[in-house]
Order: sequence, then C-alpha cells, then structure tokens
Amino acid sequence: MTHLKRLVAPKTWPIKRKGIVFITRQYPRVKTEFAIPLSIALRDMLKVVDTESEAKKILRERKVKVNGRVRMDKKFPLALFDVLDIHDIGKKYHVSFTKLGRLTLEEAKKADHRLLRVEGKTKVAGGKLQLNLFDGTNVIAAKDEYKVGDAVKVSLSDNKILGKITPDKGAKVLVIKGSHRGAVAEIKSLNLEKSPKEVTLRNEEGEFMTRFNYIHLIE
Repeated sequence: MTHLKRLVAPKTWPIKRKGIVFITRQYPRVKTEFAIPLSIALRDMLKVVDTESEAKKILRERKVKVNGRVRMDKKFPLALFDVLDIHDIGKKYHVSFTKLGRLTLEEAKKADHRLLRVEGKTKVAGGKLQLNLFDGTNVIAAKDEYKVGDAVKVSLSDNKILGKITPDKGAKVLVIKGSHRGAVAEIKSLNLEKSPKEVTLRNEEGEFMTRFNYIHLIE
C-alpha cells in the first residue's frame, strides 16, 4: 500500500490529523517515528510547496539533496539528523525534534557532516570493522576504537569518519524516545551496569532519568 491514514501516522510527524484521509507512506529505512517522507517535509514542514504535485516537480528537477545526494522520490524517508539541501532556497537544514517530540527542520550550522549513533559493530571481508549506524547506514572504521552508544561524525562528501563523541559526563544529548522525547540535556551520570542501561540527565528544567538507548549525542 502506497499511503496510510493520517490518523495512524506516527505522532512525531508534524501534520494535521484532519483533512484528506490518506497521506504518503515512506520507504523503509529507519523506524517511521524517526523519519518522514520527503514530499511531506517539503509541503508540511518547510512549506516550500503547496501540494504534493509541486513537491514531485522539484524532486524530478533534481533540486533536492539529502546528505549530499540527489533524491527524486517523494517517499524517500528524511530521517532524524539527516541534512536536507534545497537548491532554490540556498539553505541547508538538519532534522531534529521539537520540545514536544515532533520532527522539525532547523537551519544547519554545520552542513558538511552528520552525527550518528553507533548501534552495532560487524567484521566484514578483509578483517575490516563496519559500524552499523542509527539511520540504517554503515561506515568502515580504520580502528576498533568505537563503542555502541558513541556518535561518529560522518562526512557527507565521502562517507568517511571525521571524529567521534563519547557518552561521558557533561556530554550534550537529545532524547529521542520515551516521555522526555525532544529534550536537550547533558549527562550527569551513567548506570551502564543496570539492565536496561540508564542515564541521569539535567537541563534548565531539572534532572531526570531515562534509558541509555533513548539518547543520542549531539554537538
């Protein structure tokens, strides 16, 4: 099925729940709560077009890039932490969450790389180490110096690792799941011996706890 009903669309999608019954269903890439189809991002989030037909037109004209690559399919999923580049606007955006836990597009200050959490590690041909990342992509690491939960900076131009951030005390994070989704905070302490792993965070609103896999390091 190419569409889904608005009423059952992920709650993270910033769309009106009433109106036309059906809305575009995205291709599989990451969980639907972390991504939104390109046509909806262009129409409902950035409002650079008024209709899906107009969205399809600028996509066909190769005016839209995601993470440095031209994307022409309206159903391509624009995922959390992706970088969106629209030629006619001359601006780049990255995908984040609002304080209410809705997907949003913010003007990108650093648009040459993405910051992605390491979800797993795999040995591949030649004895090389492959990092399995948050958005479903993979990257080859030169050294085995990364842990699950670290965030790696991945270049948009050549998909190379530029650096990493580790989940240490004082590190800045975005909560991506749970009742605190959308909160930006810093790590106060980690309890990685407990199952599930937990982390204590703090921001201007106070301290709170959440699961370790509910956070994503940010810059």
